[in-house]
Amino acid sequence: MKNVIIIHVSLIFVGFLLNLAWEAGQNLLYAWDPKISVFIPYIFFVSLKDTLVILAIYWLTALVRQKADWIFEMEAKDLIFAGFVGLAYALGTEFQAIQSGRWQYNELMPLIPGLEIGVTPILQMIILPIVTFYWALKKFWPAQLT
Repeated sequence: MKNVIIIHVSLIFVGFLLNLAWEAGQNLLYAWDPKISVFIPYIFFVSLKDTLVILAIYWLTALVRQKADWIFEMEAKDLIFAGFVGLAYALGTEFQAIQSGRWQYNELMPLIPGLEIGVTPILQMIILPIVTFYWALKKFWPAQLT
């Protein structure tokens, strides 16, 4: 149980920092109010939400693997699975948000042809779960990387 708690703490720490950096840069590609009083709370909130998504991807992988601490035996197939789950989540979220008008992109956002949804949020949810899992393991459990 102790390992599972430490795994979560490390995933939250690493995931939040990575998402905070990504969101801060990516938000230059959205059409919205750039006031600092709006920007900072918004970036904090969406980074926290994205971190919770990464935890959900971790637990979905744990369910598939039938092992809560699967990260210690992480294989390429686990990371591929995480990437596909992140892709599915991001496609659904972005499509719904654009269709409902929850947010809009500015002219700088590269779009996926035919879908007209942003490339960077899709890449974020493919790349950052994988990097979070690996970096959390490397930073907090280096002896496991043999």
